[in-house]
Amino acid sequence: MRREPLILAKVYKRLGMKERFWQAIKTYRKQWEKRTPYDENDYYERFLLEEEVAAFISHHNPQAEDDNVGQVNDYLNKTFITRKLELGFTLLFKKIRRPDMSLPKDPLLDHLLADYPNHKAYQSPVGDLYFLANQVLQNPQDEGLFVAFSERLPQSEQEVPPLQYRNLLAIYRYFVGRSYRLKGETQIRSRLYRLLQEHFEGGYLEVEGKLLPNTFRVLINLAIWEKEYTWAHQVLDDYPPERIMGTRYPLEFHNLSRADLLFAEGKLEEAEERITYRQFQDAHYSIMSDVLLAKIYYETDHDLFESRLRALELKVRRARGIPIDQKAYLNFISTLKRIRKYQWTNDTNKLTKIREKIEDGLSTINREWLLGILK
Repeated sequence: MRREPLILAKVYKRLGMKERFWQAIKTYRKQWEKRTPYDENDYYERFLLEEEVAAFISHHNPQAEDDNVGQVNDYLNKTFITRKLELGFTLLFKKIRRPDMSLPKDPLLDHLLADYPNHKAYQSPVGDLYFLANQVLQNPQDEGLFVAFSERLPQSEQEVPPLQYRNLLAIYRYFVGRSYRLKGETQIRSRLYRLLQEHFEGGYLEVEGKLLPNTFRVLINLAIWEKEYTWAHQVLDDYPPERIMGTRYPLEFHNLSRADLLFAEGKLEEAEERITYRQFQDAHYSIMSDVLLAKIYYETDHDLFESRLRALELKVRRARGIPIDQKAYLNFISTLKRIRKYQWTNDTNKLTKIREKIEDGLSTINREWLLGILK
């Protein structure tokens, strides 16, 4: 976008050159109208332009019927509302993911979410999508809202700036993943894998040619669940530790991901080597590696199985400031203990009840693996 007309308009306003000022404003407005798609930065730029116009009119034609203050107000509102809806989603998301975090209540956001549909003049494609995203986030059981967001997002691709669209795709993937966690249906999991693979191959997942840890892990885990082992190994080969960003321990993370894949392939010794002889300094990765080691010890009937579970339980209970679902981890540990106990005693009734409880939505990690060892 060329900014020369706006710069010239400022100069002409200061010099009192009315005709040249208006010509520069007209040129700038035409350029701005042709610029699509818009986000809050574009609306803010337009707000600054209209503010220049309002100031010019107040100096040179104070009796004018149209003082342009309405335009200034409209674009300021569009700027604020679009940005507020985006930021509001981020804060609500943090609150849901980390309920222990102390975040202040935001009555302004609550009012905006309640009143946004009533103000057509201040709505925008980006604002509409974040409004819907906020609704979906706060109402996980409302399938209608989720479907509305799912349908609206691809329809708005040409109306949303690329960076914003990329962020909204990430939100959509989170919603699909949440739907799977709530329902546990394999078709949703397969849909999420295809969606993630499509976004990965479309370049939507990379940041500066690298992958973030959560994105990387979800890619590998979904490929494992879908038994796409060759594809998962290719991703691991194409994205070595130096192509993982957002963690101080990319090598630890890469080893853990490779170990998960080797475990899924039944290569238990290789998987164990990947994590046993590595020092995991990151507390989160350390807990995940201990979970994998517990699974390996269960599968190999290792003598240290029970002591490994006790150590893992202690580590989870002491975890502070780590983004894990503590309840899901503790449920996994207690469930695995009971499975081992009742398998030893051959109590099929108790094992059936455990399986039914998991299938009914028990909050736990490694749901598929637990169900698999109960078959």
